[in-house]
Amino acid sequence: MQEFKLFGATVKHKPNTKVEMLQLNGFMYSKSEVLEALKARGYQIKIWKYLDDDQNAVECAVKNGELPSEENMWHKVGNKVLEIRTKPKL
Repeated sequence: MQEFKLFGATVKHKPNTKVEMLQLNGFMYSKSEVLEALKARGYQIKIWKYLDDDQNAVECAVKNGELPSEENMWHKVGNKVLEIRTKPKL
């Protein structure tokens, strides 16, 4: 749970941790498939625990000494790293 001030109001933000499938390049991949692909690309999978009323934890893909955080949750890194951004040859 992250708490911050926005225009004078206190805002609480809870990361989305319920992602179990990821759509990449028009295909659906399971969490375990994405985690294995990230490991093959040199990422370490670490658990990030954040405190709130129901004690949540989520897997993060980190590299080069990064600390687990909301920015490197497995599905966000998977979207950035694994998606093909170029047009395939015919």
